[in-house]
Amino acid sequence: MKTQKMLETKIIERNDNVTSPEPEPMVPATAPTQSQLAGLTAPTGPLADPTAPAQAPNDLVKEWRIQSLIRRQRADAFFNQLNRAQQRELFEWFEQKTNVAEIQRRILDEWKIQISLTVVRRTLAQFHSLEITASTEHMLDIITDLELDSDVSQASRIQNALIHLLNRRAFGIALEVPGSEVLNNIVANIKALSALEFKRQQIALQREKLQLAKQSTSTRHHRVDLNIVPPTRPAANTVVVHSEPSPQNAPQPQLPPPNETKTNPPPGLTI
Repeated sequence: MKTQKMLETKIIERNDNVTSPEPEPMVPATAPTQSQLAGLTAPTGPLADPTAPAQAPNDLVKEWRIQSLIRRQRADAFFNQLNRAQQRELFEWFEQKTNVAEIQRRILDEWKIQISLTVVRRTLAQFHSLEITASTEHMLDIITDLELDSDVSQASRIQNALIHLLNRRAFGIALEVPGSEVLNNIVANIKALSALEFKRQQIALQREKLQLAKQSTSTRHHRVDLNIVPPTRPAANTVVVHSEPSPQNAPQPQLPPPNETKTNPPPGLTI
């Protein structure tokens, strides 16, 4: 009952602020086929352009989403016509899993409102989506609190502790009842946890390799100095040549003048 009231309040508050078009008259509630989806955007028959390109699958999906939003607007317009008592009663029919055709008949007989099966079905789908959305938000709130109040990055340590406890338990059972089925289940759980830990390490290693590869291929900026400096030339080796007269080419001694007499002739001279 608490969940029901929460969902009712949520959809009522949301639809109070929505202005939607008037509900459409009664139309058959059948899901469109692939050919019908193609016919929504591409004309057929004599008016079709033979040169027009065929619709891509992405366009068909986009068109289906547009039509879904249109049906949601019509469902909101129908829901806004109801008072609080009628809205709660409609939710009770949805919770009782009443047939869509039966709900349409009750709306026409009891509330004197003519509505199509498509609008009733779309309102039912929105009711179920609100329940799923509420549970999803509840789960995300719990995860947010866990991330804020604790260190969830220590999951590997928790797994190692579980493996240790399971190994200890398996050792005790093996001593007491070697052939027990519980031992086989514990061993299977140990294998599963070990496989998860091995997979986690592989993913961490691959992530580290990708980061290193990304850093190595990143753009590097080189600084270029455009100042032109003449190259430094090595000093030329100085060659010093020493020339000394050879003894063979020594100058011959000259004769003294005639007026000079010497007792000893110069060497190398024969008189």
